[in-house]
Amino acid sequence: MLKLAGRTAVVTGAAGGIGRGIALALARRGCHVALADIDEAALARTTAEIAGQESARSLRVSHYRLDVANRAAVAALPAQVMAAHGAVDILSTMRALRSAARSSRSPKAISIGSSESISGAWCR
Repeated sequence: MLKLAGRTAVVTGAAGGIGRGIALALARRGCHVALADIDEAALARTTAEIAGQESARSLRVSHYRLDVANRAAVAALPAQVMAAHGAVDILSTMRALRSAARSSRSPKAISIGSSESISGAWCR
């Protein structure tokens, strides 16, 4: 099994759904987490739930409001996370397509564009 304790993960879409589940599971296994989502209230609830876990006593947990459709915000995230955590071992890019309804672009275009900008920001 993959050793997660002591590693650091960035999880986008961490406020709900699969991203939230991934964030909670990583923290339960001793992984430091940097959580990002556009929904600040739900992100705060996820952060608080992680902080309340028994396994979270020695974890670094940070959270960031992030709109993954905003390339400048995505480009700024790595520096923010590195300042808080020093290193990143895991990148989990969950992205809800609910914002597609508010956009003129198709869900596929949003998903592809967001994935490319998120991974591109980290892989330089």
